[in-house]
Amino acid sequence: MNKNKVMIGLEIHIPLNTQSKLFCSCPTSPNKPNTNTCEICLGYPGSKPQLNKQAVVKAIQLALAIDCKIPKQSKFTRKTYFYPDLTKNFQITQLEQPIATKGTVNLINITRLQIEEDPGSLIHKEDHCLIDYNRAGFPLIEMVTEPEFISAKQVTEFLQKLSRILDYLNLHNPKISSLRTDINISTNGSKRVEIKNVSGTKAIEKAINFEIIRQKLKIKKGQTIEQETMHFDAEIGKTFRSRSKETEQDYGYILEPDLPTLHLEKDFITKIKKDLPELPEKRQKRFKQEYKLSEEDAQTITKEKCIADLFENLKTNKEQLKKWIVGPLKKVLNYNKIRFIDTRITKQQVLDLLKKIEDKQLTPRSGEFVLRKLVESPQDINKIIKKLGFQGINEKELKKIIKEILKE
Repeated sequence: MNKNKVMIGLEIHIPLNTQSKLFCSCPTSPNKPNTNTCEICLGYPGSKPQLNKQAVVKAIQLALAIDCKIPKQSKFTRKTYFYPDLTKNFQITQLEQPIATKGTVNLINITRLQIEEDPGSLIHKEDHCLIDYNRAGFPLIEMVTEPEFISAKQVTEFLQKLSRILDYLNLHNPKISSLRTDINISTNGSKRVEIKNVSGTKAIEKAINFEIIRQKLKIKKGQTIEQETMHFDAEIGKTFRSRSKETEQDYGYILEPDLPTLHLEKDFITKIKKDLPELPEKRQKRFKQEYKLSEEDAQTITKEKCIADLFENLKTNKEQLKKWIVGPLKKVLNYNKIRFIDTRITKQQVLDLLKKIEDKQLTPRSGEFVLRKLVESPQDINKIIKKLGFQGINEKELKKIIKEILKE
């Protein structure tokens, strides 16, 4: 075999932005530790789960968006494991009959989509660990890919495209919770190593690159790659062993007795499909043709649904708006590591800012400084301009200044 042959597969955990948890009515909004809990998500004896319909709808939306096959029936399973972050000692997930199978994203085949509940959060201190059960029972979609990636760059491109799809479907709020990815890597046909719970594309890229080098060095020394679970330390940029990798048999899967079989009727699926928004790839292609945009500009403008909506719906000069979006706006958002939707900047504020630039009350550069302040704290544009000292002067005042300068 090729000594450089690398196979990478992903298990991506996507927190859904539903108002309540997957099997109970506890809210998913942020709160003080261990306050968004009840007997169901804490697994008290005798408590009975009830499936959140909105979580099912969102899962089917994603399945349709990536051309998955949706079965007529879907079932839930108990996955047994004894960790402190799930008090009932099992997780309700899906195994044999998931919500969807066989889709495609960025030419990578998706094996399955399954609905499952999130465990609680572990907060590690120097000599002890705290547990917050507010997250226990949050609805997740687990997306499992085929091991078809061959590089970290390919993985990050895939995740960026997936994030765009999730944004357009309004399935996930990255401001509240991040995508968590388990990365499975094997080199030269060796046993696969799993890196658990890596968040952020930069951390994922570093974790993959380090693990590939680690495995290649072991193979070069004639050492055996063990099937094990690793964790990635983002601060030092290294993976380290956590435990030996469990097999499916270790989890003791059984059908969940407290949840009935989910019957997915054709009319139900058709209605969800009808309500799907225009997806980013299709919108990018349409913008390119309709507004005569370059490939790069069309991609930048449609990267975030909120910005694409702004471009399409704002009644102003499209050429000026395009330059403002791909220039100052993109620059300021990237610098602040924030999405446009999270800035709370209104359409009227954008119109007012562009009008002042067009009327030459502001230069493009001073307009960028105003935008920076708007992103930090939405407020009246005129107040920002006055505070920054960018307000214009009238002709009478200007003539007076010119006379004084000439006299001196």
